[in-house]
Amino acid sequence: MNTQTYYDILGVSQTATLEEITFAKNNLAKVYHPDANVHCDVDTTLQMQEILEAFQFLSNEIKRNEYDQHISSKRVFQTFQMDSEVEQREDSFVLLWQAAQNLHFYVSESLRIHEENRHLMKSRIPIFKKMSKNTTHLPAEVCQKLQHLKTEITHSIQLLSKGNIPAPFWNLDAMNWVLIRWGQKQSSNYLTLFHRYEHYVETTFTRKLRLKRKSEHRLFCNQLTKVLSYNY
Repeated sequence: MNTQTYYDILGVSQTATLEEITFAKNNLAKVYHPDANVHCDVDTTLQMQEILEAFQFLSNEIKRNEYDQHISSKRVFQTFQMDSEVEQREDSFVLLWQAAQNLHFYVSESLRIHEENRHLMKSRIPIFKKMSKNTTHLPAEVCQKLQHLKTEITHSIQLLSKGNIPAPFWNLDAMNWVLIRWGQKQSSNYLTLFHRYEHYVETTFTRKLRLKRKSEHRLFCNQLTKVLSYNY
């Protein structure tokens, strides 16, 4: 993808763990696999090859170390540029797309953990049932994990907000639609593509489906508010 690094292609930071890299690759592969886009009359073979190439390098410790040294040496000659150069990678829509993917995953994971512990506490003696109403009585390791998820959720929201993407477009269908088209022409303004997506929805979706999407968005907003309201 042009002069982007392998990290840019997968939408992860240079300090990303192997788990995060694999998660990012799998998410992108679902969207960019050629078979998934035949009906859209869009050829995503090149993007899929780049994703796999990036993963091949970054998932291999030796290759990744060599690659990191390579890109670091290139940056030595760019010291005259602004210190915030790394932050300017946000013009890559992949980073914002990955933030939306992470946001949905972390919200879902947080709710799942809360539900699991709610059922666990209900199965215990009455005194623990009363304690379960207060999240501060969750096991310390559970609270720690939930706090981590909450931090990641906040970070994802900050990235999407900084990218000026309105909350109604944080749904994965919208993000995937824009990603495919942005990937075909990365000089495109992704905000313009979101307007195109909005027009696409209005002209091709039935009223029932549009209402369903709005209902799903309200549900997600409620879930997000609920997760952020928890104190640990």
